[in-house]
Amino acid sequence: MVSCEAETAVEAIRLTPDQLRDMFTRRPQLGEKFWKSFQRRRELLLISRFRGLSVYGKKDDKATLDVVELLFRNSVPHEWLDTSVEANRLKLQQIREDVRAYPVVAHGSRVLFEAPTHAQLANHLRLRRELPKSVYDVVILGAGPAGLGAAVYAASEGLTSLVLDGLGPGGQAGSTSRIENYAGFPDGITGRDLAHLVYLQALKFGAAFHVPSTVSTLEPADDGFFRVGTAEGDCVMGRTVIVAAGVSYAVLDVEGLDTLRGAGVYYSATNVESRLCRGCPTHVVGAGNSAGQAAMFLSQTAAEVSLLVVARTCGGCPPTSRKGFL
Repeated sequence: MVSCEAETAVEAIRLTPDQLRDMFTRRPQLGEKFWKSFQRRRELLLISRFRGLSVYGKKDDKATLDVVELLFRNSVPHEWLDTSVEANRLKLQQIREDVRAYPVVAHGSRVLFEAPTHAQLANHLRLRRELPKSVYDVVILGAGPAGLGAAVYAASEGLTSLVLDGLGPGGQAGSTSRIENYAGFPDGITGRDLAHLVYLQALKFGAAFHVPSTVSTLEPADDGFFRVGTAEGDCVMGRTVIVAAGVSYAVLDVEGLDTLRGAGVYYSATNVESRLCRGCPTHVVGAGNSAGQAAMFLSQTAAEVSLLVVARTCGGCPPTSRKGFL
């Protein structure tokens, strides 16, 4: 979090990510000091005015939201600038007048990408790593709570482990504004923060992550191993494959919902959606504790929040009267 300028000749020792991971495993007492320092630095970067990457695009543009979600899920410091706001549109014109496609991803005054794919952006951020030709002991499909937990246990036992996920650590838990019934966190914790802590723990034990990786094929190989292929063109071999595909939200059977998904209709209540709903009337559909937590969380930024309870009927029975308390 600090900058320095040497006044005399100095020697700098650069440690690569692989060397750091090796130190965490082989020299834990020394690695712990680096580990706490890096973890605190990342926390400060995310809450400070450090800009990191700038993402330009309208809040109703699905491609823009996808990029913001990728950066958010992988804890990459960034700021999103809604180009439907005149000031942000003029700011973009100062660095690139002839924008051909959105979103625009920039670092300072330098434009990095226009409408990048997840793979392009992940390669630039080094979220993706070159997969070795060797066989992993364990290949884990999915980086939700189950996949992350499997990575921690497998890697801590000395097994070479690789986690593949289409977006980043967290799964459905990463889209939850507050988790209060998880052991060890009496004050509650955001799903994103919980997932990030387990992700760091898995990295500490030597687990590897490859994001984004949309698994498209899984088949046995002739030598008794398993071959996993991805839509991004990667292929990896594993002695064991753990499928931690997770769950998905129930989708409302409403005409036109698919066209609005990611452009006004969202299935998460995180800081990303909080920014999208800022100053606007917002409706939360549901009656469970997740809906209540989402309503309370979004009420901090939205103009007003309404909780819509879908009443279910059975045959000719009248709808049941329900009262919700938040």
